[in-house]
Parts: sequence; C-alpha cells; structure tokens
Amino acid sequence: ENAIEAAEQTKDKWMSVDIYYEKGMLSMEIKNSFQHELDVEKNKLLSTKEEKGHGIGLANVRKMVEKYQGFMDVSNTNQIFIVKVMLYL
Repeated sequence: ENAIEAAEQTKDKWMSVDIYYEKGMLSMEIKNSFQHELDVEKNKLLSTKEEKGHGIGLANVRKMVEKYQGFMDVSNTNQIFIVKVMLYL
C-alpha cells in the first residue's frame, strides 16, 4: 500500500514486485518510485502520514522477518525505494 501511494505521487509512476523461491529460501524485492524526502530517526523510517495508525507497516514486516530469522534490507537511491526480504522455509 505504501509503495503504491508513494509511486502515485511521482511523475514517472512505477512499481515492481519480484518474488521467487529457491532451495528453501523465499525472496521478495519491492521497488517503487518516490519523490519526497525520507524521515529517518534512530535508523528507522518514519511515516509522513498524519492519520493515526500509520507508520507500522515496515516495522511489522521487520518483526516477522526477525521472528523467523530472515533478512530484511530497506534502501533508497535515485528516487527509488527498495525493500528486500529473505525468509528461510
């Protein structure tokens, strides 16, 4: 949902989702265009939305990934937001 909303705010609207499973590992990579500045505090991405209940999506994903001893990386470069997740099944 966040990726779609961020891409909608850009001139060049796009998003890609790659999911694959190989040798007991589930990998996901979500990329999307974005144009605003990211608000980061204590190495955590903060929500730019004002409504209550926002800003917990990636935190919840990270908790789940850690619970199952996976890997998660969040990065951005050249107005591209990237989330990579690997889970061992």
